[in-house]
Amino acid sequence: VWPAAAGIGFLILSRATVGAWFVSSGFFIPDNPARGDASLVLEQIRDGVERLSSPAFAALGAFGAVVVAARGLGTRHQRPLLVVLALAAMAALPFLAFHAGHPFRIRYMTPLVAASALFTGFAIGFAPSVARLAMLVAAAVLVVPDLKPYDHTAPMIAEARREERHQRARAEVTSALRSQWDGTPILMSMGSLAHYMHDLGREGFAIADFIHEGNGEIWTAALADPAGHAEFLMVEERAEGGDVFSHLLRDHPEIAARYERIAAGGNAALYRRRH
Repeated sequence: VWPAAAGIGFLILSRATVGAWFVSSGFFIPDNPARGDASLVLEQIRDGVERLSSPAFAALGAFGAVVVAARGLGTRHQRPLLVVLALAAMAALPFLAFHAGHPFRIRYMTPLVAASALFTGFAIGFAPSVARLAMLVAAAVLVVPDLKPYDHTAPMIAEARREERHQRARAEVTSALRSQWDGTPILMSMGSLAHYMHDLGREGFAIADFIHEGNGEIWTAALADPAGHAEFLMVEERAEGGDVFSHLLRDHPEIAARYERIAAGGNAALYRRRH
């Protein structure tokens, strides 16, 4: 029940935010050098797991997976152990993403770190009793020195903070919007600027203050005639070549002529309708 509810909730959230029940393409630039190269994809996954933990930890996890597979395939009464190998299926997400050209994201390998810990436990638990303590001590000696739970430069932290400089740079855009906003809806793509829309929530803006993909026909009409629907237009100008409004302003001079650019920063630009 819960997995089904999670799937349904995901579809509803997708429909409410970007206007489509499921988005399978068009949300990233396929610039990963591992695109189409399975061996390089596997190398990126291995590198990600090692950077999130350590080479020794990743190696112990891989060894444990082999041990589980060997035990499960060895005798019929231990076949249920093979279910544990389902944890390795968590590698499918980064594999498919990177193989399709999705930019490398180290967070995709986080579940594999947890899986490696479990597989390591299986490897130690299945060891002969006379060697079990020695394996436990060896694993601790190899793994514990690399544990740095409070490292603010850890790969996951560094990746999560990539947006900080853009967030600071958008302060000028936010200030201009707050000083000039007349309370009318702001035309803004949630597909490209959801993170900024979220930040604006701290400034007192509500989701109802924006026209976005989740508004259905209103959004469709606003794409055809932005100035006829919104006094203010927020545009993502750089990421992936710019969002839909960036392309509209470049490709349709008659639309661009009806707006004036009043502030920009952090890849976002604020436009106000000319009067």
